[in-house]
Amino acid sequence: MKTMKVLTTLIIVLITLVSMSEAQSTSSIVPDLVGLNVPQAGAALHREGLRLGLQTLDLSTPVELDQLGTIIVQSVAAGEMLAPGQAVDITIVRAPNIRFIYDDNDLTLINQTGRVIPLVPLSLVGQSLASPVLAGERWDISFIPIGGCVQIWSIGRAAPKAIDGCEEISAWFSTSDPNSYVWTQVAEVESFTITYSDVSLSACPAAPAASQDAPTVCDAYLPSYPSLEQARFLYLVYTYGAFSARNPTLDAWMPLSAPIITHADGTLMSLSDPLTYTDIKSIAMPLDGQVLTPLAPNECIVFRALDDAGALAPEPCGLIVADATLDNAFWRSDFTVTDSTGVSRTCAAAVDGELTVCVMQQ
Repeated sequence: MKTMKVLTTLIIVLITLVSMSEAQSTSSIVPDLVGLNVPQAGAALHREGLRLGLQTLDLSTPVELDQLGTIIVQSVAAGEMLAPGQAVDITIVRAPNIRFIYDDNDLTLINQTGRVIPLVPLSLVGQSLASPVLAGERWDISFIPIGGCVQIWSIGRAAPKAIDGCEEISAWFSTSDPNSYVWTQVAEVESFTITYSDVSLSACPAAPAASQDAPTVCDAYLPSYPSLEQARFLYLVYTYGAFSARNPTLDAWMPLSAPIITHADGTLMSLSDPLTYTDIKSIAMPLDGQVLTPLAPNECIVFRALDDAGALAPEPCGLIVADATLDNAFWRSDFTVTDSTGVSRTCAAAVDGELTVCVMQQ
């Protein structure tokens, strides 16, 4: 009888251990993301079969200069379990670098970025039934210089006004067109959204009527262009049996969207096109499923020649996010890489028994 009880207990323990093992095999451990920048966080999540979720900017938490751009909050605590493919939202601490000062009569944009700002991609969109839009191209300059400002008035004015923080008013104009009055409640606007290259940066409250003696201040963060978190190159490495695009950086994304590879026979190939691959990890695809996301640090894509399907990746790679076996090992002949601006370079054909590297500036 005692033996039967022991045997029953062992069976229950064994079933429990098997169930726990199966549960663990279908769960991912959330890594600690605090203190990492966004590409580093992407790499850490991808290694666990997870993905980056919503990215929120915190422009008010004071931190040391070397901590700007790092994650201070994650939506799921480190060590928690999630189903593979789930997203973790993050909050990134940034310092505001553009400032809007405005009242019911005028608006001034101050460039605090430390670099010139192209104006054409900028738009302010009023949130109202009329949805007025103030486009950056309305000013008669293409760039706001370092420390410079641009100003707009909804009333007649013979000259701009001085604003603290402006080294100069680089451009200004007055307009009687109410479709440009995106910043004031006088035009029945409740708030306005700052967009840059169609990306929403921030939302600002509209200035109330008779507010010229109490201007509103709204800060936003304008990312660097090109981003400091984006590699300026495409790194290609290949042997006779296998070809790889690998991100060798420690803390930057390496985009796959810009380059087009032209084979020796004229065939065009896009490294970001999912149809190029036979196997893609879901974390490498955005929700719209149209193109591969940029490679996070130490991630790669790999092609293997059909006659050497067991070939190893040319260099060690932390995570292969997509791969394919090709009957056309295009890298065995010279091939051309073309970036988004039309600039091309030729990469030399692979040599049997050697490692070849080709780097294309992006």
